Amino acid sequence: MIRDNSNIISELAELYEFSLNIGTSLDTTRNASAFFSSFAQRKNLKYLSVWHRQEDILHLQESFPKVQNSEQQIGHDSPLCKHFTILEEGKVHRIDEQNFCFAGFDAPSVWLYYYQDIYLLFLQNELDSDFTRREKSQFSTLFKKFSLSMKACLSHQASINEVLKRKEVEKKLFERESLFRFGANSLS
Repeated sequence: MIRDNSNIISELAELYEFSLNIGTSLDTTRNASAFFSSFAQRKNLKYLSVWHRQEDILHLQESFPKVQNSEQQIGHDSPLCKHFTILEEGKVHRIDEQNFCFAGFDAPSVWLYYYQDIYLLFLQNELDSDFTRREKSQFSTLFKKFSLSMKACLSHQASINEVLKRKEVEKKLFERESLFRFGANSLS
């Protein structure tokens, strides 16, 4: 009984650590890096990535580790994208494919998750170390929180971009009005 309690306590501590690393910043890079580094290390993962769906294309937001020359987009015709389309939202799914290679990593086990338009992909180091039903359930809750934090980051960035566009338009409008006033004053 004591051993079971210590396992539960260590699981809770681990989940607490993961939760603390979610939403640490409104910057997508910092937010994903904080969560990915602790999650990958604790769960013995080779690679993690978060993708954002816009229309029918998945766009890479962040990955851990960062890989040069890795895929930045996954089109609707990609075999991986086909796996994403048959997933149940909010559940962690495993796909087993022979010789699966992504971002330069060979992986015996590939895990996928999506919530709304945020997608997670992670590659496990070993084939025989499957996640338990309990772990997958915990991951689902954790990944949902992470997905929502990434949506917040993306919304924040969209707001910043909108403000910058508006300031640029206002600047151009002010310049035109100044030019118009100067022209009207010189005519009188």
